[in-house]
Amino acid sequence: MSQAEQERSQEQREASEAEIEQVQQFGAVFVLAGVFFTEPSGSALATVVGWITVYLSWLYMLKTSFFTPSSAWSSRPSATAGA
Repeated sequence: MSQAEQERSQEQREASEAEIEQVQQFGAVFVLAGVFFTEPSGSALATVVGWITVYLSWLYMLKTSFFTPSSAWSSRPSATAGA
């Protein structure tokens, strides 16, 4: 690998590590908000779930209709025998 490719690879690795750290920080803030502000967090999540139920229930049904058979198919014994 050339020097330029190694530097680019290192930069990409550092960028992805920074993104992972940001996601972890967001997750920590989200959890702490739920712990310390239970009532407002519960109300906000109920609102989000209500919106999803009203406007995206068709998408939920579509995803579960695909996911359930595909997970059953991939967990069959012959699918994991060669692994």
